[in-house]
Amino acid sequence: MNNSWPKPTVLAYHEVLPGRPKSRYTVGCDQFDAHLRFILGCTADGAMRPQITFDDGHQSNVDHALSLLERYGIKATFFLTAGLIENRNNFMRWSQVRELIQCGHSIGAHGWSHRFLPQCDNNDLRHELDFTKAHLEDKLGQPITDVSMPGGRVDSRVLRFASEAQYRSVYLSNPWVYEKPHPHLQVIGRAMIRSSIGLGRLGGLVRQTPCTRGIIRMEQVIRASAQFIFGDSQYHRVWTALANRNNLHSSLK
Repeated sequence: MNNSWPKPTVLAYHEVLPGRPKSRYTVGCDQFDAHLRFILGCTADGAMRPQITFDDGHQSNVDHALSLLERYGIKATFFLTAGLIENRNNFMRWSQVRELIQCGHSIGAHGWSHRFLPQCDNNDLRHELDFTKAHLEDKLGQPITDVSMPGGRVDSRVLRFASEAQYRSVYLSNPWVYEKPHPHLQVIGRAMIRSSIGLGRLGGLVRQTPCTRGIIRMEQVIRASAQFIFGDSQYHRVWTALANRNNLHSSLK
């Protein structure tokens, strides 16, 4: 067990579907099953059990992921793009969100429309954070204290607004946060799970091996360089095409 990194890894999934994944951020049911079995096995060897999260609120999370999570007794946090629930095909209905809660899983916010929050003006940012939180709490009858950043985009203004909205934890899209960027928020890194991640890479993420941390740092440098050269909007268009993923960024304005 690697004791130099005391916090468990947080894994972020999106869609879980049968058959061969068509999107980079979709994992197959068999792959997800293998991941969960591996997680149970490696934690039995002394590694810290990772936290499982899902972004967006896809219907597949209920149709396919839930039964596998229940089979292995693993609980997850589901971050919902609130404006898409019951308003877009292949996204959950509120009754299904309540089913997740009844099964012992947690619910967090993922914005209202999946807009990248640093690109919002102050009024839109309040809608994406404050209104989303209030809407989820009204629909579900429980406090919402966690939020994950759409596209992983965040800056100091977004963190300030999240704190003012009374969120307690903010989840990002890089696995490990090396410093505390806001005094009143717990800022938590996550590893984005892609269809290409096998058990070897998963084991490196869970055990936080030096090799895996080095690869992640290199990927972050490459991504940041590409965003700087091409601009975030152009970078995102290219990323969406290469990942073969539906662009949720402008789905609800």
